[in-house]
Amino acid sequence: MLIVLILFSIPLYLFWLWLFSKRIIFYRNRVLISLFTTLITLFTLGYGFIVFLYGNQEEEVKLKFSSTKWFEEKNTRFLMADDIIHSKLLLRKDTIHIKEILGEPNHRTESSFVYHLGMSGKISMIFHKLEIKYEHNQVNEIKHIETPE
Repeated sequence: MLIVLILFSIPLYLFWLWLFSKRIIFYRNRVLISLFTTLITLFTLGYGFIVFLYGNQEEEVKLKFSSTKWFEEKNTRFLMADDIIHSKLLLRKDTIHIKEILGEPNHRTESSFVYHLGMSGKISMIFHKLEIKYEHNQVNEIKHIETPE
């Protein structure tokens, strides 16, 4: 890492020195300002790089399932998905009861309902879905599906 930093800082310093040579007459002042500007630039780029790499890994606050929030805040439903799964709220319920609790699904097949839960992420978006599989009109599996953009 130190080698990369040094290899990147030398051309950056030379760039600032060249740029300031047209504006700052005294060589000593030009060198000091170029060094200072190089350090600030390296810090800013390094910080930006770290934010770019780790900024998307936000810790999402999980919410307990609330029917009111489910219907009002459709783009943050994914925050309640884990509670729905772990509490086993929907297991062994029939499809009519599922529709009463969650409303009409966004997609439906003969053996499953899919609900869109919204998106998360800062840099790259992650789409969330709740897939509810049923057999003989009773829920037997619930999955939270995350699909990166």
